[in-house]
Amino acid sequence: MATSGVFNATLMTFYLDGTAVAYTTDATISGTTAEIDVTTKSSGGNYDLLPGLRDASASCSVIYAIDSTSNIETVIIAWLAGTAVNVRFSTNVSGDIYHHGTAYITGWNLNYPMEDKATGDFSVKFAGALSTSTKT
Repeated sequence: MATSGVFNATLMTFYLDGTAVAYTTDATISGTTAEIDVTTKSSGGNYDLLPGLRDASASCSVIYAIDSTSNIETVIIAWLAGTAVNVRFSTNVSGDIYHHGTAYITGWNLNYPMEDKATGDFSVKFAGALSTSTKT
């Protein structure tokens, strides 16, 4: 049964190439539209625009675990190779909407603080359209 109303964001999972990213602590997906300025003298002193190129990106923060096969090491390997990855944000609940598309790794970080857990984060930029589907 599909999730309804306000839900616990812990349900939302970040997937890379069909595998859930392990030890995720935070994930974000965002989109923007470029503005094409079409202001003219007859615009009455008001800015006028048309929508331009759409751009979607995502980021994910993780607790770094050396033994994890679906953690940030997979991200670094894809980044080094310059290969595209399939990204999906999903609750994995039948009937729920999810977002997905092909993306490239655009950045990553690893953090090793003293007397604390190791963490990492990475970002992707979607190539082509970001799609929305319903989990069956």
